[in-house]
Amino acid sequence: MAEESHLKRLASTSGIYAVAALAQRGLAFLLLPVYTRFIDPAEYGSLELLTAFSSIAFGFLVFGLPSAILKCYHRDAEDETERSKVLASATLLALPALAIGIGSLLIWAPTVSEWLLGSRESADLMRIIAATGFFTSIIGLVLSALRAEERAIAYSIVVLAQFLVAIGLNITFVVALSMGVRGVLIGNLISNIVALPLALLLVRGSASIKIDRKLLRPLAAFGVYLIPVMASGWIIDLSDRYVLRMFDGLTDVAVYGVGYKFGMIVQLAVVWPFQLAWPAFAFAISKEEGHRETYAQTLTYLTVVLAYLIVGLSLVTKVGLVLVAGENYSTSYAVVPLVALGYALNGVQYCVSPAVHVAEKTKFISYFSMLGAALNLGLNFIFIPWLGMMGAAITTAISFVVIATGTTWIAERHYAVGYQYRRLATATVLALVVYLAAGWLPSDGGWLGAASNLALAALGYPLLLVLFRFATPDEMRWLRESISTLLRRGDPEHGAAP
Repeated sequence: MAEESHLKRLASTSGIYAVAALAQRGLAFLLLPVYTRFIDPAEYGSLELLTAFSSIAFGFLVFGLPSAILKCYHRDAEDETERSKVLASATLLALPALAIGIGSLLIWAPTVSEWLLGSRESADLMRIIAATGFFTSIIGLVLSALRAEERAIAYSIVVLAQFLVAIGLNITFVVALSMGVRGVLIGNLISNIVALPLALLLVRGSASIKIDRKLLRPLAAFGVYLIPVMASGWIIDLSDRYVLRMFDGLTDVAVYGVGYKFGMIVQLAVVWPFQLAWPAFAFAISKEEGHRETYAQTLTYLTVVLAYLIVGLSLVTKVGLVLVAGENYSTSYAVVPLVALGYALNGVQYCVSPAVHVAEKTKFISYFSMLGAALNLGLNFIFIPWLGMMGAAITTAISFVVIATGTTWIAERHYAVGYQYRRLATATVLALVVYLAAGWLPSDGGWLGAASNLALAALGYPLLLVLFRFATPDEMRWLRESISTLLRRGDPEHGAAP
């Protein structure tokens, strides 16, 4: 029963984070129809490269401290007084690197612009990126403190406020004022400036401005351990765009970027909310009896959800992507299944990694991450000249396979979680069967083909799970009770849901 209670708590928290994730990571996707219609494809390709650069540069400058806050809050701080000092201690560590990095970027903006985009004329865009990066980095630390405290609602308030300001300004600047990429970047800067005071206000009651020197060492150590993991993630996520630009140009970067964003719906809808909720939750229960069973069940349920989403996303985008992005991006759907698979495996890696951290074998995650990144970089130069954007998507999937497999192996070897491998294999094979069955559907683009793809996406995988009796009796009982509860709450005779 303890495992069931834990999983209900995790699901509830992840649901709240899902709303926040849609806002935090979904802005570029939700505005995709605007960007693809009001920004030239080549210019949109430059936005992809600028966004990638910002993610890499400022993620490196805070060197894993957002994740270190989560770990140190639950594993190193011994009481509430010490926990209240985690955020201030992490901020002290981050500020010097941020100051040096932002100053350097402001000074060398023309050079960086020429290296990144092939022109020194975009130096002012790099300066906007530098200013935005400061606010984004500090907000990221505050949000990690809220995650550590499991204050999902406060976290969501900050993110949603930032989202609403950004979406309003981006539409105004891009559509009404025709400012293009510059409008997108300025809108993002202003939204971060607005969000920072709100974030500080919400965390003020639980965070002290005092520094705890005892916490500096574990914060820095864990952050440094994560640098190779983060760098590897950046290489896998973003290097393909730079290699693609070298061989095929900015327009192909834009087409690939649109398909990539659809594939990343897996990350946006499931992996990112799960990632926000899971580390604090996993560390919090790591000293409780039965937590290994909770870890194993969580991976099984996560795999089912991810497999369902990959299949559904692959089939829906086959008929619907062009409706969202326009004819200029009609070939983007081809990369969606592989990108979605890659990010699903990224979710698997996140799910098993707390067991590795608890076993104090974090260095092995770094090793596999670096191996995946090196493989990604090398394969990009082999596959992209040969297969273009499909080569980039294949490389992404291969790299995540290596990292997820390696991390799972380390978790089992050093912590013996006991993952449910037979059920994991069943969930995966059934999803593959549904995906392959879609090849027999009409593909002429008419209403029959669209309806068939949508029906298979919605019903095919769940029906196979039921047919093969994937769920255990206890899981079926819980599912029936949950459905019954939802139906009762929706019955007018029983009153509206609270």
